[in-house]
Amino acid sequence: MKPILPEEESRRSNSRIARNTLMLYVRQLVVLLIGLYTSRALLAALGVTDYGLYNVVGGVVTMLGFLNGAMIGATQRFLAVDLGRRDEAHLRITFSATRYLHMALALVIGLLAETVGLWFVHRYLIIPPERMAAALWVYHFAVLSFMVTIVQVPFNALIVADERMGVFARISILETLLKLGVVLVLVYAALEVDRLVAYGGMLLGVSLVIALIYRLYVRQHFPGAQLTRIEDKGYFRTLLGYMGWNVFGNLAGVMKGQGTNVLMNLFFGPTANAARAIAMQVMSSVQTFYTNFQVASNPQIIKRYAVGETEEMLRLVTRTGKFSLYLLTLVCVPAILEMDFLQTVWLVTPPRGAVLFASLALIDCMVECASGSLAMAMQATGRIAKYQALVGTLIMLNLPLTYVAYKVGMAVETAFYIHIGIDVAALALRLILVREKIPALGIAAYVREVVAKPILIIALSTGVTLMMRDALEPSWGRLVTVTLCSFVVSGGLILWIGLTTGERSYLRRVVRERVGSWRR
Repeated sequence: MKPILPEEESRRSNSRIARNTLMLYVRQLVVLLIGLYTSRALLAALGVTDYGLYNVVGGVVTMLGFLNGAMIGATQRFLAVDLGRRDEAHLRITFSATRYLHMALALVIGLLAETVGLWFVHRYLIIPPERMAAALWVYHFAVLSFMVTIVQVPFNALIVADERMGVFARISILETLLKLGVVLVLVYAALEVDRLVAYGGMLLGVSLVIALIYRLYVRQHFPGAQLTRIEDKGYFRTLLGYMGWNVFGNLAGVMKGQGTNVLMNLFFGPTANAARAIAMQVMSSVQTFYTNFQVASNPQIIKRYAVGETEEMLRLVTRTGKFSLYLLTLVCVPAILEMDFLQTVWLVTPPRGAVLFASLALIDCMVECASGSLAMAMQATGRIAKYQALVGTLIMLNLPLTYVAYKVGMAVETAFYIHIGIDVAALALRLILVREKIPALGIAAYVREVVAKPILIIALSTGVTLMMRDALEPSWGRLVTVTLCSFVVSGGLILWIGLTTGERSYLRRVVRERVGSWRR
């Protein structure tokens, strides 16, 4: 018989998720506010061409990082399983094995980046001749920075797997502040070197500082997390087998993201890359409103499955998907409706196409959000070969379809429509594949709770808010009015039709407990 989680332990688990989510949202608020300023200041300091060049040249390095993305997911998964089972001896083995693998990966990516990647930059990217030297310096700095980031992954993953989100949040805020300092130097310092080159070099310095902080924290708070000899070489094969299929899935994501970026450069030039970079900045900022909640929930999903609590794990999967999309709805509806005004205030003169790109990117973000907890459920099972092969192949279609669309003369924004369509299909495929591995998953119930209800709430909220927006002239007053209207309508609909009776009761209990603790 499967063990039943005691009610008190379940309540502590939910409280831990809520507390960790709150810490991540504090982090996000700081990162978002600073990010809005730094994007604007960086665009002004570098100019549209150099800003676009930095994103497309750095994107070539990121394309090679699909290997690292695969290993991050595997590292967090295996560490979380060991922590869930309270197996300290095996945790030490997992930590050491993943460190060896990440050091090897850093060398492989560095070699590929400085050979194949460098050839690609020279041969295919559209870079003004007078900016080629600066672009190459930026590229080399980006390669080194990425290698440093790869080596630090096991330290970061251990902190997240142990649900120490407060530490993760504080280090992330420090990283954001350091990057703000880099931008301020670009804006206000009288530099005698090329600003684009200086930016790349200073970001490398930030990566080194953050990697050192993660390493020092883990050494101090996880005494058993030491680099040890791995006697069982078969464990490397286990990790690499799992990572191998994750590599395929991450390659698909890179082809969708950075592959599209390169195609835009080839067909439309650096200006299109600048507009897309703005859209991705908006998407990244908004995306964290749900990824924070999912990051806080993911270790619990893996740990519940690891100890056989499948039913509880599936309830958490559904609740995570639904709440994530509700959080995203509160942000995306007013953001899309006021995107033109927001970008004008933010950037003064946004790159051509940035408003449309950002709106479409947010819609795609909402579609992806509904799949996040399903992907983690599959990762928890450890049986991902078929899942990654099918879902990865479907997502890879973004690149050839976008290429064909551009080749026949379709508009630059066509790529975003393709992204949205394929992500809808990927959601349906993920439901089918997760059901195969976890038969207890109810597809109809998941669709009702995580897809149908949010779509209804989004449609009603958008309709009401749109009427309010069209009755007013663009201004700060309209922005505030539209945002408040969207929050009130969306929030009311979420409470009325979005939550179950049990969820509403739980929410009331949590509010009462928090209010009571504050009064005391």
